[in-house]
Amino acid sequence: MDDKVDRIFGYQYELGQLYALPLGYFVWDVIVSLRYEGPAFILHGVLGLSANILVYKPFLMFQGLSIVMWELSTPFLNIHWFLDKLGLTGSRIQFVNALCLLLTYVIVRMTFGVYASYELISLLWSPSGQNVSMILKWYYSLGLPVLNMLNYMWFFKMLRAMHKRFFAPAKNKSQ
Repeated sequence: MDDKVDRIFGYQYELGQLYALPLGYFVWDVIVSLRYEGPAFILHGVLGLSANILVYKPFLMFQGLSIVMWELSTPFLNIHWFLDKLGLTGSRIQFVNALCLLLTYVIVRMTFGVYASYELISLLWSPSGQNVSMILKWYYSLGLPVLNMLNYMWFFKMLRAMHKRFFAPAKNKSQ
């Protein structure tokens, strides 16, 4: 990144247009989570939505893209759900999709996500972040680790579900 770019308060019109996509996604995610999901999904949606709104302040527009990348695993999760609805539960294509889901999840959420969170939080507490309000510093310093914990929790739930679906004895698959 260009050293002249303000990584905390910088703004770029084209990035603002790009952020409209995850912003719209998180609006939808919050609405769906409020209606059908539990507190963990609602928290994920609200944190994602608020972070995507804050880039228009502008705040962390250039750093936030690394956090948006966490959602690269989401298409595989949605495909997994659709394969269930199409009656392809436990099929070879669903197994391959599950492997892609787990691989992208480990890479973008559990590995890169932790690194990106550390980098962002470090930036906020560095001398460059001296003009950032304490509320925003603490919001990100607490919110990002919460999202990382949710990612780890969901990963182990996915592992259990996929083990049950693809590797459990045949009598358990019908239950």
